[in-house]
Amino acid sequence: FASGLSALLGEQLSGLRVLPPFTVAFLLLLVVSLTTAFTSNVATASIFIPVVASLAESMHINPLFLMLPVTLTTSLAFVLPVSTPPNALAFASGRLHVFDMVPLGMLLNLLGICVVLLGLALLGQPIFGLAEYPAWAIAHNGTDV
Repeated sequence: FASGLSALLGEQLSGLRVLPPFTVAFLLLLVVSLTTAFTSNVATASIFIPVVASLAESMHINPLFLMLPVTLTTSLAFVLPVSTPPNALAFASGRLHVFDMVPLGMLLNLLGICVVLLGLALLGQPIFGLAEYPAWAIAHNGTDV
């Protein structure tokens, strides 16, 4: 059962289609990185993956171009103790305070986003063929692009 919410949100974000795909990816990764600081990685991925797939389809780019970096970025949860169980364990030791974790966690998130984008730029086309709109996406949205 699909509610159509992902398609609707993807269409609402389609205003981003005027931006270059790497800029869209970067903006999405910033939003996902911020979101995953407050929610679980799985919940963040469950929310964003269908939305960015719809956004990519509306932009007529390979959906994996946005889905892969968003998926990887959901694992960049370094900012707060609630982000992941390892963060909570480190915080529970009593040796760290939230104010100790936030600046370093933000730096790690930004470095992680840069690494993900670098990997997308260098390995995306050779491994996943991200420059082409795949046949499975054409079959999914029912259009010939």
